[in-house]
Amino acid sequence: MSQSFTFGFDNGDIEEGVDGSVSRDREVLGAKHVAPEVLPRVHDIEDIVSREALRESSVLTLAYLNVVLLPQSYKDEIIRLSRRELFDIRVQLMAEEELSDNEESTESLIGHISTNDIQPNIYEGGFKTWECSMDLATYLAGRPRQVNDLLIEDCNIIELGAGTALPTLALFQRFLGSTVSPQRRHLILADYNPSVLELATIPNFLLTWASHLKPCNGVGDLEFDPTMLSAFSQSLRSKNIQIDAISGGWGPALLDLVHLSLASSSAPSGLLILASETIYSPASASSFATLLMELLTKSEEQGSRPIAYVAAKRTYFGVGGGVDEFLHVLRARGGKGEIVWETQGTGIARVIVEVSRDQIM
Repeated sequence: MSQSFTFGFDNGDIEEGVDGSVSRDREVLGAKHVAPEVLPRVHDIEDIVSREALRESSVLTLAYLNVVLLPQSYKDEIIRLSRRELFDIRVQLMAEEELSDNEESTESLIGHISTNDIQPNIYEGGFKTWECSMDLATYLAGRPRQVNDLLIEDCNIIELGAGTALPTLALFQRFLGSTVSPQRRHLILADYNPSVLELATIPNFLLTWASHLKPCNGVGDLEFDPTMLSAFSQSLRSKNIQIDAISGGWGPALLDLVHLSLASSSAPSGLLILASETIYSPASASSFATLLMELLTKSEEQGSRPIAYVAAKRTYFGVGGGVDEFLHVLRARGGKGEIVWETQGTGIARVIVEVSRDQIM
């Protein structure tokens, strides 16, 4: 039997936070044996949305919580992003005997949501909102110059280990509010678990879109009937936004699917890669760094201008991961990292690293 990583949180820790985020700075347990990986595959967004609506008798009801991103300076505005409540996901899982994807059992996922943060190759923590994802979303909401320059043109945006996808949601909300002629925005959301994409990631895009149309209260329920779901799809087309979702472990098969997805967008000139809390162990840092450098290298070879941001703790106690380990692995693969943001004060430091290829090598 495989061991799981546990970060010491009970359900109260998850639900009581004002912003709904939790921290990965607790002690963790390693795993000597892990289950076989879930094979990567592509998910159709409209199929996910329509399937969820059918489960709810054609009206999809989502319980939401507004996540507040405080501005980094007086010039920035407060950003509110709507995400699905964890208890709502748990209720849906409990109401189903098994998910549509037969690689995952409902019973297994409920157990891991309730007692563990992650278990390698079974559940990678995507239903929860982690501190570093909020850091990266806040950083992007502050409109850093490099990102602004990239978004002037057509652009691909990939979030690896997307989970609740707050960083991409911050950009998505910006795109929805843009009044200028829309550039092409191709969003690729990758998470290990298919169920995370179906029950958390994509519903969060529905909620963010709905709250853009009509601001939502701090917590509540929203209903999406077939007319609303059709309007969501039409809004994406009118804003020139394409959303793809890919599940599976980091490796060559996932990389191939990402490249196929990128090829479907008529080769926009820019690439932005986002990731949060993906380097918590040496094993995850190694596979993640390999995938990241492959994407950056391929993008440059095709004439694109790639930028990557990785948000993480300085150190993940008890499991060996952290920024120093990641930078070491990155250098071995021809990359380099520069810290562009860091928390101030006491506690375990959290940082955002800008990653690029090392042109000297």
